[in-house]
Amino acid sequence: MTIYLGNISYDSTEAQLYDLLSPLGAVFDLNYPTDSVTGKHRGYAFVMIVDRGTANEVIRKLNGVDFDGRPLRATEAKAKDRGPDQGIPAGFRKMGENPFHGGGRRR
Repeated sequence: MTIYLGNISYDSTEAQLYDLLSPLGAVFDLNYPTDSVTGKHRGYAFVMIVDRGTANEVIRKLNGVDFDGRPLRATEAKAKDRGPDQGIPAGFRKMGENPFHGGGRRR
């Protein structure tokens, strides 16, 4: 199960997050994204914990906890809903299809 951690201080490090999470359960993966322009962290992270029961316990224990001067927001991560007007993701286009003109290759 993937957990969303929000309201993280921009100055917090990945090591600090691991130190916070490791006593609560086995962390399978931690994604702590940075801004491509500034290089600073974006203030949220995604944590994958294999066992759903452990993940729910981590959410319960971390939601509202003060971390680096800010109250954490911990919830189950949900996939973004894509409306019908948002088109097809680039990875799902047919081979040779031009994403800007919608047609296939010219012969």
